[in-house]
Amino acid sequence: MANVIEKENDATKITVVPSGGWRPKPAKLSLRFLYKVAKIFKNWPKTYQWTAMISKKKNMEFHMISSWKRI
Repeated sequence: MANVIEKENDATKITVVPSGGWRPKPAKLSLRFLYKVAKIFKNWPKTYQWTAMISKKKNMEFHMISSWKRI
């Protein structure tokens, strides 16, 4: 997984690319079978990037705006 964290003043930017894919830990046999057969459920996260901007407000309150983007 590629991660980048940048901080400037009271703002922090976090970028994550789940390059390892999704590794679910399903309890049900039917879900384990689905993830094994349909590889798209495991591989789709590799094509996305998650970015979050976290800013510190008054009284130690924090505000986050985040989004997923296809890369």
